Amino acid sequence: MTIFYKGGFAMNSKSILLGITVGTTLASIATLLTTPKSGKEVQIRCKNTLKSMSDSVGQISNNSIELKQQVKETAKVSLDSAKFISLEMKDSINDWKKDIEPSIQLLKQDIDGLRKNLENVKKLTSN
Repeated sequence: MTIFYKGGFAMNSKSILLGITVGTTLASIATLLTTPKSGKEVQIRCKNTLKSMSDSVGQISNNSIELKQQVKETAKVSLDSAKFISLEMKDSINDWKKDIEPSIQLLKQDIDGLRKNLENVKKLTSN
């Protein structure tokens, strides 16, 4: 899965997870080296933090899978809807053309009649 940002920058989801893992590891090491607590307390705290992070990564993974499935489903529904709407519009346009055809024929007849009348008037005024 690729994630796009405003500036056109794209990142692979594996790269994001790798970045989170490396960042967390570095933060954990820094915490161990600078903590004023005892070793046992730090171990318990690290285990709890690691479990929490593991749960978070699992949840992110599950959410990503669900999102991917939803995007696929939405794309399929959108495509089906677009096809249906396209056919409906085509049918509506064809029906409209059939409905206005008699009016078009009447207008053509009226125009032909006006042309003939105009020609007659020209003949009369030129004589």
